[in-house]
Amino acid sequence: MEIDLLADGRFLGARSTRALIGGLPELGAAFGEALGAAITTIAAVTGARARALGAIAADSIGNRLLWTPDPERAMALAEPLVAAIGLGLPKPRFVRVGRTPAVRRASCCLIYEVGNPKCVSCPRQTPAERDARLRAALG
Repeated sequence: MEIDLLADGRFLGARSTRALIGGLPELGAAFGEALGAAITTIAAVTGARARALGAIAADSIGNRLLWTPDPERAMALAEPLVAAIGLGLPKPRFVRVGRTPAVRRASCCLIYEVGNPKCVSCPRQTPAERDARLRAALG
């Protein structure tokens, strides 16, 4: 995998440099190894709970899957993929905003605690407020 970083450490993107041989079990095992190490390390350094970090990972996987050209297939793949990872991550959940699928997040980044507005899909707002904000953003 190649990761694009700015000099100040900000993450710009990533891409595969080769295909993973195998199917869903092999992909899940590879994800599990990488995410397990990342979650353990981040939890140890920050004091964040592993379960909360796992929710962020599951929501991120759901979001990334929606970037594919076939969102229906992506949503169907999300739960089996997360189960194959084997870290006890929550199941990815999805909602429709009009015809557009979006992740119904289980995680919160807490960015609002440092004076920024809540993310559009933040789970720490009322369902009505989240729905209105998602509709405004996604049409």
